[in-house]
Amino acid sequence: MNRLRDLDDDELDLTTLEEHYPSQPLLRGVRVNMACSLDGVIALDGRSQALSGKLDKVIFRFLRSTATAIVVGAGTAKAERYGPVAIATRFALHRAKIEGVAPSPPLVIIGTYREQDLSWLERLRDPSNPTHIALYGMSSTRNLGEGLINDARDFDLQTPVPLVSHLLNNAPSPILCEGGPGLLTTLINAGLVEEICLSQSHLFAGRSSAVLFNDLDSGPIHVALQARLESTTHTFTRLTIEDRDPRRASERSTTLGDTPADPLADTSI
Repeated sequence: MNRLRDLDDDELDLTTLEEHYPSQPLLRGVRVNMACSLDGVIALDGRSQALSGKLDKVIFRFLRSTATAIVVGAGTAKAERYGPVAIATRFALHRAKIEGVAPSPPLVIIGTYREQDLSWLERLRDPSNPTHIALYGMSSTRNLGEGLINDARDFDLQTPVPLVSHLLNNAPSPILCEGGPGLLTTLINAGLVEEICLSQSHLFAGRSSAVLFNDLDSGPIHVALQARLESTTHTFTRLTIEDRDPRRASERSTTLGDTPADPLADTSI
């Protein structure tokens, strides 16, 4: 059912959030949450902060509170200065009602990252909530903590598809992907995205190389509007991908690792 509500800048209660962003596990893929401009630009001066707002931050924190795990590209985690994941106090009780999830969702940073200096990863260290670093093109997965992914050798480190498929298996609530465009494109091409939650700022950013998607190998993808919220500065939508052949995920997971042009090879992920 599509819903439309006009929101003041100070209005977004827990009931509204639960209604528009259900915490039940998805059936076919991950839930994506990203901010963008009206013309699809996801970053100004290298970060999404200029596209964000008060309500966007509330939705961002709520979606994290419903997730079994959070996956994000390494370039995005570095550019957005990610730190340890902490559940906002106002959403702690809501998370406690979701059976089978940890007190805070583990953070899984994935992608090809060829930079020698990885010192920025240290700010993610939190003994109480593990962060897992899967750097493709390297010989192993670097873990800051233990628990979620016990043996990286089980996964093809040339593509995140088997790893994300593993996370989706029997997840008690959505697996949340927070971008960036390289990772999102890879997961869409593999048939592993079910929902896209967009926070769309009411502005045109102009020309930028930082857009929602890279090349979609399937061409246009049709989506269905499931929920919509509006404020004076942003439109928030929850979309489901509709026109996907269910065989694509298994087909792509066996072929993506052989693709010569690695969509995760740059730091825009």
